Amino acid sequence: MIPAGVMALSHNNNVKALESAQDLTLSVESTASITENDVSSESITEDRDSLLKKLEALNLKDSFEGFKKSINNAWSTAELKVIFNSAESKSEENDLSDKEKEEIEKKNKEEEALKQKQKEEIKSYNSEKPANRIQETNYQANNSGNKIFEPNQAREAFEQITADLGVTGSEKEIWADVITRESGWNTYATNPSSGAYGLPQSLPGDKMAAAGGDYLTNPYTQLTWMYNYVKSRYGSFAGINWYSRGWY
Repeated sequence: MIPAGVMALSHNNNVKALESAQDLTLSVESTASITENDVSSESITEDRDSLLKKLEALNLKDSFEGFKKSINNAWSTAELKVIFNSAESKSEENDLSDKEKEEIEKKNKEEEALKQKQKEEIKSYNSEKPANRIQETNYQANNSGNKIFEPNQAREAFEQITADLGVTGSEKEIWADVITRESGWNTYATNPSSGAYGLPQSLPGDKMAAAGGDYLTNPYTQLTWMYNYVKSRYGSFAGINWYSRGWY
């Protein structure tokens, strides 16, 4: 006959063992199981081959080999999908980056073409015979009413035009300051980024042709255009609010 205490202890042990088995069963059943299709070597091979072909059409650049290796090493179809989704995101980033680079290159080419055109015009003008240049300049001056100054006489041209127009005092000082900051008194000044040209940094430079055909080389013509532009848009040089904005 088994003592009552021993029987009770045995019963308790059996109950605990049963409860543990039930807990294990619940734990296993509550975890999402991997289907046979997920780990089927045939299924994975088909998916892998399909994704490798699609991978070649993506814009992955230097990261292509890394994604290819990850797909070859994947052990389930679920992992293959995660890897390929990441590859597609990377491809979209590269597409956007390439588009931005193309736009920048296009802009740079357009600016370079404008600068080259201006250089060729200046070179052509300077290569002409002096007699022809004088005759041409006098003709332009007669038609535009401008006075003739050489490219290196920007300050002399400024003193002449301010006297001709009666610009004095603070108005004259502001005008001179704008020229200093915009072009440094260089008649040939060309902005490497925008292509703005001349003493007033006209954009584009050929706008100044309205003041005279010799706008490429005659500082007086450039200053005539600058004065007319400021007067028509702001009323005066004081009106452009130059010191708070730094541009006009």
